[in-house]
Amino acid sequence: MTYSVTVFAPDTDMPLAHDQVLDVIGNLQAGGVVVRRHTGHVSLPDFVRAMQVGPVDGVIFIAHGNELGMLLSDGLLLTANLVTHIRGNVRDFVFLNSCSSLLPAIELSFDAKDSRGDCPDIICTRLPLPDNVAYGTASRFAAELAKDHNPRRAFYEARPGQGREYVYQVGMSNAFLTSAA
Repeated sequence: MTYSVTVFAPDTDMPLAHDQVLDVIGNLQAGGVVVRRHTGHVSLPDFVRAMQVGPVDGVIFIAHGNELGMLLSDGLLLTANLVTHIRGNVRDFVFLNSCSSLLPAIELSFDAKDSRGDCPDIICTRLPLPDNVAYGTASRFAAELAKDHNPRRAFYEARPGQGREYVYQVGMSNAFLTSAA
């Protein structure tokens, strides 16, 4: 069965962002994952259209973000708008690899449930991260995910050593698993 991941990576001023995007996409593709790539200038209409193409197994954001949402090229993608397009379109996981994405993750976990009550697992950050930590974590996550399409296992293999930067939230149960668990 084909496993597919959509990667959203608008241009940013993060020094390692370009390499992070190349590694994430390359690692996924090396493992046979079908990647829908949206990089460079990524606007709200680009995001909406990409999510309307059909269901995917996962979504990875490599972007700036805050407690209100994810930063696209043309402005902030508010979490409420993110929820609308994640709901029913993402089967396994959403990885918000941006600074301080915990509040959007909490909102996603409660509001992105589809009509069957299913919600993808959410991976997010609890605090601002150095660029090198975000890069290393996302690159390793993608390499691990490509092995067996298991986002929870990939998260535990990729999580940083201190265990306080990232959180894995199990979608259907709304249970938080810290990276130290």
